[in-house]
Amino acid sequence: MSADDNVALIRRMFDEINKGDLESATDMVSEDCVYHTPAGEVSGREEIKEVMSATRNTFPDERYVIDDVFAAGEKVVVRWTYSGTHQAEYRGVAATGKQVAVECAGIFRVAEGRIGQIWAYSDYYGLVNQLR
Repeated sequence: MSADDNVALIRRMFDEINKGDLESATDMVSEDCVYHTPAGEVSGREEIKEVMSATRNTFPDERYVIDDVFAAGEKVVVRWTYSGTHQAEYRGVAATGKQVAVECAGIFRVAEGRIGQIWAYSDYYGLVNQLR
């Protein structure tokens, strides 16, 4: 796949998540994908879908807006803004009903038409401060 094809794949994944179609979004992830975050690693399509579902349950109106994207070879780098309304417990913080917006960035490695690795970073402290 070309770098443009890889960018299109990542854009489609974000679009599917925004629609709430986590099944379609995770179909774009390889069976053995590894999702690296500062909080730890998640491995495999099913575990990644569980993380996505938990996030969707906590912020049911979640929205991802891509702010910047570029690619080189099999890697796609994305900077996005995540937003949603806190409707369920999140890491020990009871639902507040507050709207949040968080800046995030990630590197996605695409292989054989699927996402094989994700390294994602977000302003976790900014998020927690918005929930206070």
